[in-house]
This record gives sequence, C-alpha cells and structure tokens, in this order.
Amino acid sequence: MKKGLAILLSTVFLLSLSGCKLTNFFKSEKDRFIGATSEALCVIFTSENPMAPTPETSDKVKAIYSNYGFDAEDQAGMEAITKNYEKDEEVKNVTAKALQECSGIDVTAPTSAEISADTAPTDEVPAVDEAPAEQPVK
Repeated sequence: MKKGLAILLSTVFLLSLSGCKLTNFFKSEKDRFIGATSEALCVIFTSENPMAPTPETSDKVKAIYSNYGFDAEDQAGMEAITKNYEKDEEVKNVTAKALQECSGIDVTAPTSAEISADTAPTDEVPAVDEAPAEQPVK
C-alpha cells in the first residue's frame, strides 16, 4: 500500500515539474484543445498586431498548447488536431465565446439557416432612391 502511494505521489510530482498542468492531464483531447485554443486566441487577439503575431506571441501560444499536453513544435500534428475539430460546433461556440469575452469582438457566426434566409431569392423589387429621368416629349 505504501509503495503504491509513493508511486502515485512521485507521478504527480513529476507531472507538475514537467510543466503539465495536472488538471489538464485528465481531460479529453477535445477539452484540452478547447481550453488551449481559447487561451491562445485571447493572447493573439489582445496582442499589439493580431494579424501579424510577433515571435514572442507565437512563443506564448506554443507554451499554452504545450501546457495543455500538445506537442506545439510538431506543426503537422497540430494541423491534424486542428482539422479534427474545425467543424465541431461545440469547439466553435466555446472558443468564439472565450474570444468575445477577452477581446470584446463579437465573433458569433450566423447559422446556415440565417445565411439561407438572408440570401434567399424574393419577388420584391428593390426600391430606387431617385425618380426616373424625364423623357423628352416628341
């Protein structure tokens, strides 16, 4: 019993030293991805120039993903994980909400039903702002 407890405590200690957050250790990949992406988006969009992140911002983002247990140095691996969740509605909604909370940017995307309603053809004739030009009388 004492040996099992010692092993458990050693494992917890080593995980804490390795930079892995213990709370993230037990989460699913999807939950870790949501957490890391939410934090990373806040770092990026609150940086000086979100469209051209500095090397320091990129390092912070990599550290965030690493703290959630991802190999942030593996570009192909990170792209594959991102692709797994790019169409996941929960991931989109949670990360959009997190970004909105930290940056104040409304990033809620319209639903496909809203897009269809906005682009559906109608029988209405668009209003014209000015009266038609008068035609000369013959």
